[in-house]
Amino acid sequence: MASVRMVRVLLVTLGFSLLPVPVLADPLDDATYIVELNSTAVEMTLKADTVVMGIQRSVARHLEDLGATIADPGRFRTELFGDLPDRLRADTGRAAIRAYVAVFDADELGRIADYYRTPEIRSLIAAGIPIRPDLLDEDVAQLLESRAPDLMKYIAPAIEENVAEAMARLTMERLATIISMPDVVSFDREERRAEVVEALRSIE
Repeated sequence: MASVRMVRVLLVTLGFSLLPVPVLADPLDDATYIVELNSTAVEMTLKADTVVMGIQRSVARHLEDLGATIADPGRFRTELFGDLPDRLRADTGRAAIRAYVAVFDADELGRIADYYRTPEIRSLIAAGIPIRPDLLDEDVAQLLESRAPDLMKYIAPAIEENVAEAMARLTMERLATIISMPDVVSFDREERRAEVVEALRSIE
C-alpha cells in the first residue's frame, strides 16, 4: 500500500528543455503533460521496480545457498522478467493519465498544467531541481494533495497487476532454465549445476 509520503505532491525532472510549449486546452493533453512532470506515477513505478528487484535479490540469496552466483545481473533480470519493467513504467504512466482525467475536471487540469508551464517551474525542472511542495503555488499544491488518495485508486492496480505477473513468472522451470546458462549463473563447483537444474525441474 502506498505510504502517505509517496502520494505527496513532488515533481521530478524528466529532462524537459526550456523550449516553448504550446498551450493545450484538451484535458487528455493536459493530463499527459502533468503526469510527465508529476512524481506520483514515477514514485509508484519506482516502488514496483523495488519489488521486482527484491524478488531478484531473494532468488540470488537462494542461489548462494546452492553454491551459485548471478554472473550477469542484467541478463538474469531479462531472462526472469522479460520486458515487464518497461511495460510496468508504460502501464503506470497510462494509469496515471487516466487517473488525472477522472479525478480532476477540465478547468482544474488546465490550471495545474498552465502552472507547470510557467517559466519558474520549467526552469527548475530543466535544472534538475526536485520541486518540493513548498515550491508550488499554494492553491495548486493543495489541489494536488487533496486528490492524491483518489489518484492512487487508479494507479495502484496497474502496479499490483504487474507485480503479480512478476511473481507468476517465478516458476521452478523458468529458474531451472536460467540456472542452466553458464554465462548468466556461475557455480563454485560446476558439477552442481546439473544437480540443481534437475532438482528444480522435479518440483513441478
